[in-house]
Amino acid sequence: MPKESDIVTRIKAYIGGIPKARIVKQHGNAFIFGEPDLYGCIDGRMFLIETKRPGKCSRPLQAAVQNKWRKAGALVITDATSVDDVRDALEKGDLV
Repeated sequence: MPKESDIVTRIKAYIGGIPKARIVKQHGNAFIFGEPDLYGCIDGRMFLIETKRPGKCSRPLQAAVQNKWRKAGALVITDATSVDDVRDALEKGDLV
């Protein structure tokens, strides 16, 4: 089973290859709770990604934060376990 850090690395590499794309890793600290792991933008459209190891899912606080981002208009990709999950969600959101 892949480590979550390996999943993040693969997703960042994939996004980095998309024209007009930028992605950054959100590093948690004592003041940041429940925010998604990755923040990015493709051609002016913001997206956020919560990565998880296969079989894991977002905690209630994470889900609440994700819903706030959705209400603000961002594409939120929940519980991504692979590049394929992200690619599929970006295609459905018309970002790639």
